[in-house]
Amino acid sequence: MIRREAGAIRKELIFGVVLVVLAVLIIVIGVLAPGRIKSKIIKEGDAAPGFALPTLQKTRSSLQDHRGKVVMVHFWPTWCPSCIEELPQLEQLYRSLRGPDFEVLAVSVDDDVERALVPFLRKNNISFPVLSDPKKDVARQYGTFKFPETYVLDRGGTVRYKIIGPLEWTSRDTVTALK
Repeated sequence: MIRREAGAIRKELIFGVVLVVLAVLIIVIGVLAPGRIKSKIIKEGDAAPGFALPTLQKTRSSLQDHRGKVVMVHFWPTWCPSCIEELPQLEQLYRSLRGPDFEVLAVSVDDDVERALVPFLRKNNISFPVLSDPKKDVARQYGTFKFPETYVLDRGGTVRYKIIGPLEWTSRDTVTALK
């Protein structure tokens, strides 16, 4: 009987030690993880984080290349229904405003560029610049986790508008705000 109680006590002691170790690990991870994740939710009035991403033409495009223009940084994937629905209006907006004062940088967060993104763009005749962020590093830098998400930057690189979700890009109010 005494041996049995000692065995039970030993099991309880081991179980307690395991629980304490797990609790310490959870606390350590909770304290250290936020410092490692380099994301901040960018909001209106913030300076837009700079980035350089590959284009589908195998060159790189950086936000800095477009300083002095109103720039729309538009995060989207091909698997997002509302993103796909708004693309024709985004294309129409781009065609009507593109020039020395306006640019759209559509940042695709698709994992598989060659099998998903390239065929999608060919099929839909998209003419605005599409950049590829398959690891979602730039999306994370902006704190973007819902799609579509769009940042409208002024000529100095400050976020003037942040739009989460689809928008009617060809409405009079939207076009006026972007000019």
